[in-house]
Amino acid sequence: MVLVTSNDVRYEDRLGAQVTLDDLSDGFRSFLSLVLDLLAHLHMPLGTMGEGDADPLDALETLEGVVLIDEADIHLHPSWQRRLGDKLRAVFPRVQFIVTTHSPFIAQSATPNGLFRLRSDGGKVTVEQVQMDPEGQTADQLLLSELFGLSSTRDTDTEAKMLRRQALLSQVSRSPDEERELLALGEELNLRLRRSGEDLHDRELMDRAWALLRGGGR
Repeated sequence: MVLVTSNDVRYEDRLGAQVTLDDLSDGFRSFLSLVLDLLAHLHMPLGTMGEGDADPLDALETLEGVVLIDEADIHLHPSWQRRLGDKLRAVFPRVQFIVTTHSPFIAQSATPNGLFRLRSDGGKVTVEQVQMDPEGQTADQLLLSELFGLSSTRDTDTEAKMLRRQALLSQVSRSPDEERELLALGEELNLRLRRSGEDLHDRELMDRAWALLRGGGR
């Protein structure tokens, strides 16, 4: 923020140009809206300050409280989701944030032993602590972990073709049509995976390794 008047508030973008709030990115506006809402709620209990009193908002590191944020990832680009937790902790170091999310990027910012999974069963919601430290984990690793419980992060069509290929490979005998299908699936999957710099055989070995790790080595 570089200019504040009774009629306007201006910010400086990455290139040094002064822009209005409407010209900022959606992610920046969402983050700014969240911070301003937090400041308003943290300031309200203080009441009216007397002349000469120090404004506690001038020393944000002294503000304390517990803040609940539901669906923190809504409307945020993944690049902002990755930074949200670190930025909030930097601005409000003595505030505890309890956040719900469906984003692995938000989960990456959780403190050790700070991850909990909500399960709904027959209208009853249970809370389970997830025994893992997200530090150093990639988004894929979190999505494939017990935290999110996905079996794959690929598109559903590619995953179905890989499962079909595995089923054909596991058969003791195959018909001529199945042999042709197996060959066609291998060629198609190799082409798809090469686009992302992968190899079908290596990918299958990695998937098996992940399955063993998730199953405790069984």
